[in-house]
Amino acid sequence: MTYAVDITVVTRALESMQHCTHCQVFIEEAGVGPQVHAEAFRSYPPDIREEYARVSAMIAEVLARFGDRVNVRVVNAFSPEGLWLALRRGARQYPTWLVGRQKIVGYNMPEVIAAVQAALGSTRPPEHPAPASSSTK
Repeated sequence: MTYAVDITVVTRALESMQHCTHCQVFIEEAGVGPQVHAEAFRSYPPDIREEYARVSAMIAEVLARFGDRVNVRVVNAFSPEGLWLALRRGARQYPTWLVGRQKIVGYNMPEVIAAVQAALGSTRPPEHPAPASSSTK
C-alpha cells in the first residue's frame, strides 16, 4: 500500500469567485457565468493573476505526474493558517511549497519535483501503537 505525500502551497490565493448560492444559480442559468468569473478575475492586480496562473500550472503538473500519490492544498498567505505557516515554517515569500519537511520558495519546478520524489521515497505507513496483548491464564 502506498501513502500520499501532503503538499501545502502557501500563496496569495484568489478569494472565491463564486457568489451566494441563489445568485450563482441565477448567473449560471442566465448563461453569463463565464463572463462574470472572467470579470472577477480581471479585477485582481496583474501580479496576483500571474502568480495564480503560474502556481495553478505547477499544481496541475505535480498532479499529472504523481496523481493520487500526492495531496495538494492551497493556503491563502493572508489567512490565519497562512500566518501560522509563516511563523511556524518560515513561509514568508510566495509561493512557498511545503513538501514533507522541505520548504521550496518560488517557481523552481525541478526542485518541487525532487522534493516530492524524495518524500515519496521516504513515506512510511502511519505509526500506530501495537495492540496490547491480552493474555489470560
